[in-house]
Amino acid sequence: ESTGLPKQFWSKIVGAVPFGTLASVVGISLFVLFASQFLGNVAIIQMAKPNVSSLDDDDKRYAWVLISFVATVGGNLTITGSAANIIVAEKARRIDPDAPIEFFNHFRVCFAVTLLCCTLGGVLITLVMGKTF
Repeated sequence: ESTGLPKQFWSKIVGAVPFGTLASVVGISLFVLFASQFLGNVAIIQMAKPNVSSLDDDDKRYAWVLISFVATVGGNLTITGSAANIIVAEKARRIDPDAPIEFFNHFRVCFAVTLLCCTLGGVLITLVMGKTF
């Protein structure tokens, strides 16, 4: 946060009206989804914190619900996207060493499922919170 990089990334991704346009919502959702694979969902939430805190109350609530949902569900995109995925894969390997859960067989299934869940969840969150564009 002290580097100012999160604020710069945020400004480029969400545009002039954070969470005010569909493009802004999609941009930040995709950033959170993919960046959480490398930085972890907690780090992404921490990076968003100073940016979300300046939004008005309705946009702030919407932003936190959407960001936290995408960061949490997005952890399933890859096997390394969540510590829980790694733990499950390791347990599975110990139970059946001949059928391990490896990066690409996890990715082949979970990539599409995660994108679908994030898309449907984002739409549902948007509708439930009464957000219009």
